[in-house]
Amino acid sequence: MPGRTQFPPEREDDFNQHDFLLNHSISGNGFLPEREPLRRLPNPYYAPWENSLDDLPSLIKGGTIRQSISRMEVLSTSKLHTQEEWRRAYVALSFLAHAYIWGGEKPSEVLPQAISAPFLRVSSYLGLPPVATYAALNLWNFACSGTDFRDLDKLQALHTFSGTPDESWFFVVSVAMEAQGAYIIPVMLQALGAAQERDYTTIIRALEELSVCIGKLGRLLDRMDEKCDPMVFYHQIRPYLAGSKNMGAAGLPNGVLYQDGDGALSWKQLRGGSNGQSSLIQFFDAVLGVEHRSSGNDTYAKSSVSPEAREPTQAFHEEVRSYMPGPHKKFLEHVSSMARLKDLANEPSDSDEQRQLRLSFQDATKALGDFRNKHMQLVARYIIVPSRKQSQVPATNLAAVRSERELTGTGGTALIPFLKQTRDETYMAGIKTSRGRLHLPSPGSITPQSPQTSVPSSAGQDPFPRPVVPSPPSPPSPLVQISRLSDDGNADNNITQHGDTSAGEEADVPREARLLCDARGKLTFVGDCAPLSLYQTIRQIVASRVDPNAFTPRTSRVSMLENASSDPLLPGNNEEPRVDPADVQQLVSVFISVTSGLVDLFERAHLTGNISAWASAQRERPRDATDAVNYLVLAIGYQSVDEKSAAHFFQYARTLALSCLGGDLGTETVQAFALVTLYMLRACQINGAFLFFGIAARAAYSIGLHRTEVNSRFGPELHIRRDRLWKSLRVLDLFLSISMGRPPSMSDTDCTVPCGDLDAGGQEKFDLLNATVQILSVMEDIVLQVYSRRKISLQLAEGISRQLRDWSRKWLSRLKQALDEMSEDMPNAIGACQVMSCYHYAVMLVARPFLMYELCKRLPENIDTDGYQVSSSDNSGRTRLANACIDAASLMAESVLSLVNRQLLDGRMPLIVSWLFASSLVLGVGLLGGFGRILEKYSCMSIAALEYFAKNDTHAMQYALIAKSLLSSALEYLQNKDIDERVQIMESSSQLFGLIPKESLHQGRAPASNTARSTAASNPQNTSVPQDLSTRDSPTSPFQDIDPILLSLECSLDVNSGTSFSNKDQQDQADQVFGALNLFPLLDGNGHIDLAHYF
Repeated sequence: MPGRTQFPPEREDDFNQHDFLLNHSISGNGFLPEREPLRRLPNPYYAPWENSLDDLPSLIKGGTIRQSISRMEVLSTSKLHTQEEWRRAYVALSFLAHAYIWGGEKPSEVLPQAISAPFLRVSSYLGLPPVATYAALNLWNFACSGTDFRDLDKLQALHTFSGTPDESWFFVVSVAMEAQGAYIIPVMLQALGAAQERDYTTIIRALEELSVCIGKLGRLLDRMDEKCDPMVFYHQIRPYLAGSKNMGAAGLPNGVLYQDGDGALSWKQLRGGSNGQSSLIQFFDAVLGVEHRSSGNDTYAKSSVSPEAREPTQAFHEEVRSYMPGPHKKFLEHVSSMARLKDLANEPSDSDEQRQLRLSFQDATKALGDFRNKHMQLVARYIIVPSRKQSQVPATNLAAVRSERELTGTGGTALIPFLKQTRDETYMAGIKTSRGRLHLPSPGSITPQSPQTSVPSSAGQDPFPRPVVPSPPSPPSPLVQISRLSDDGNADNNITQHGDTSAGEEADVPREARLLCDARGKLTFVGDCAPLSLYQTIRQIVASRVDPNAFTPRTSRVSMLENASSDPLLPGNNEEPRVDPADVQQLVSVFISVTSGLVDLFERAHLTGNISAWASAQRERPRDATDAVNYLVLAIGYQSVDEKSAAHFFQYARTLALSCLGGDLGTETVQAFALVTLYMLRACQINGAFLFFGIAARAAYSIGLHRTEVNSRFGPELHIRRDRLWKSLRVLDLFLSISMGRPPSMSDTDCTVPCGDLDAGGQEKFDLLNATVQILSVMEDIVLQVYSRRKISLQLAEGISRQLRDWSRKWLSRLKQALDEMSEDMPNAIGACQVMSCYHYAVMLVARPFLMYELCKRLPENIDTDGYQVSSSDNSGRTRLANACIDAASLMAESVLSLVNRQLLDGRMPLIVSWLFASSLVLGVGLLGGFGRILEKYSCMSIAALEYFAKNDTHAMQYALIAKSLLSSALEYLQNKDIDERVQIMESSSQLFGLIPKESLHQGRAPASNTARSTAASNPQNTSVPQDLSTRDSPTSPFQDIDPILLSLECSLDVNSGTSFSNKDQQDQADQVFGALNLFPLLDGNGHIDLAHYF
């Protein structure tokens, strides 16, 4: 079974590993059993247990569970023979015991001997405590309708307390995760063995696979919301999962009294079942050397006692190993004693292998920290939020108990403080691999600090640097990147620098960052994922390999980051503008259209009426943030109608908003600066927008918008508005961040606002804002996983493509439907266009490195090279991904131009313009690289759309000039290539018939070729872009009849073999030698050109 634990019998130590795992009850399904657990005990002697278990939900609901159990006799365990039967008995007694304890108005402190006596005996045999552990609830409590336990949809819990499908789903999500993670166990054991031999290749590959594996587990965890309702979980399921430790507030101050077979009584305080008892997660901790200190009962961060003065207590993660099956506990103890990968990653060597190991180790710890952060968010949705809501289900037990200090988990832990500390300790394991260049933070502040500027590893500068450890509510602080400048102020052209390092602090000097000039000549940072960065890469490749004059001076080094303000301070601009109520409806209509799919700051149906009423009220009162918000809405509307009025309204509103910062913060403050950001984006002042957005982000954190449980305190309507305000900010933040390659101002860390909403049928409701947040979050993952590491593999690309496929299945067809129904809801159609543009750019972003690789492979090494490279026609994974990048660009150009031709889009659409510019570059590169002459037409379409926006958007004007220049160079290159090929054919013909004098064959070829080239170049009709692109007939699209799944990268699959593009054919097998392709510096040296270019 693919994905199961594999034991290849090729080496002697493989046999040893196989036996080692089997001896510790680790099967092909990991910590799950090899086969389905028993559904019933085969001996009818145990029918009383089984019958009560069958009726358990009805007995609990009817309030008769205690009477039913009290009538039972004490059964012997002597008739249990196989390991499966002992496990089945443990499951049955666990459910019956917890049903008895928690199945009344008050918990029972005494467990009847009919349950406690056999429970003690069975638990002792299995090496487990007599309580409902993770093993009882999850590992041994499932059935599968297929053979693959990873298939969540085919799993079902054997038993539940509530009888609800929600509870079954809650249990089997963990089962699927255990099965999914099974394959990584032998991989990491091999890595631990390789650590002793310093086999860097094996360790690095294992760590990279571990990161991928943890990501898969996170995606399964994300599915919890599909079929498990938080209110059902909190009030009907969670109460029965609790143990007896730290449950005094719930009614068990002494724990539970057990009676053994001899009548001896003993009080026991035991933790209830929790995912903290998963051996798989603790296995990850063990191999990564993650150290946990919390006992789970308190948090050291809140303790007033110094660490030295505290009495030593057993750490929670160490304690709960006794809640795992005995063989699993011994396995973890053995793994913990093996050579630690963390120690090897911490060694001070500065070799390439060591740096790559360090980076892979940090990625793995970050993946595990992100997983724990995801789990903490799930806890917030399923415990914290429901605890503050009223339920129609009466609850007088654990679910009704609300500690004044902290909520308590079913495992008896101080819930949120414990989860936060566990997450932070995981992140810290990765930070400590920085070889001393970072000072470890204090417990209260986990953002890395350094007295000097920190330098990232040799993987290169981050397009936006990764937040290593988040510190909510403030967004994570990235490591500061250094970009060294030469004396003349320009960025140094050297690609790689190696400098001396002091003995006290070793650091790798990063590659120089891209620096562009703004409107005033100041250098401004742009990261690798930005479209402008792609342009600089293409410009240098084309100039060095195709035509040194490919880009004119107007397009080669111009300011596209900031334009001079179009809002001059005219006399009277600081006076309060006069609002004409008659203009409000038109201006608000424009505002709603241009912001659709980007932000949802107001209730659309009431916005016009509210602003009209505000404009009509002529009252003398101090102006506040609400006035600033209304003026800014009108200013954005005026940008499409009257620029002078727009500037007047904006300047007054911005000044008013800034003056209100000294007062009380509220949602109006957040709205005001979000609107300032929108206005400046539409005015092509992206740096200003970037700065003002920071105020909006900090204000949002200050009033708790990132926590939906906080928002819920304001009532249902305001709860929704505050949640949507936060999601709107996330959209703006991610657009600013990705479009410029800069660090985001916000983070999902400690955020509990959901970005999806399901209807009664469990389907995602159509919501443009949710769709945008989700696709931009995928783009953020792409940047972090690909552009931050400056490395991508086919396997990683395939993993990302799954996320895009999932998004496509949920949204793409409904977005296309919204475009088709634009006559009914124009703003909805415009918003759908913006969301689809984000999706297309996401595909381009992940596939772009493969396109650039293919381009460099197909172009001559330099301008002077005689002849042209033959276009590759292979069907390798790289080529298919390159084609996917081009297809996404084609679809974007087509969809945007269709709205442009109908004059339906506003002239200021910064998101569409930014992604459309990238589309035009991809199409030009595709044409240049020989991916099809049809791309000339699509390139013209993208240019026509850019020229439409160029009437109002100066960025679009520059982008159109660049795209035209690239298209012109591509056409000339292809024509010269055709001429050279024709000349070679003519030479061959001459050898047959003597068409050309023999001496001319040796002396005249170059002049003939050069003459032909110069003739072609001098004829603008042959090579230049037509003057009026917008009047050209749009080509018939080859994509019109293609299923929307096309751009989910399904097109990258080999339809003949049925395998994914990571299963490469023979031609691509050579790539496996190199493992993950480092596509950025791949062409360094040997006369080739680097794919990462800098000024």
